[in-house]
Amino acid sequence: MERSDDIRPKLEKLEQLFARGATPGERAAAGADRGRLAQKLGSSADEKQTALQ
Repeated sequence: MERSDDIRPKLEKLEQLFARGATPGERAAAGADRGRLAQKLGSSADEKQTALQ
């Protein structure tokens, strides 16, 4: 699994593409990818928290 440090820059780029997408298809693709990366980032944080407990 990717580390959260690697995911954050990708997530920021996808958010920019989502906001400035030229076509509805670009925005939809960026939104879907953004959701997947945000979910990975969230699950990565959950795993760290579980490991700390």
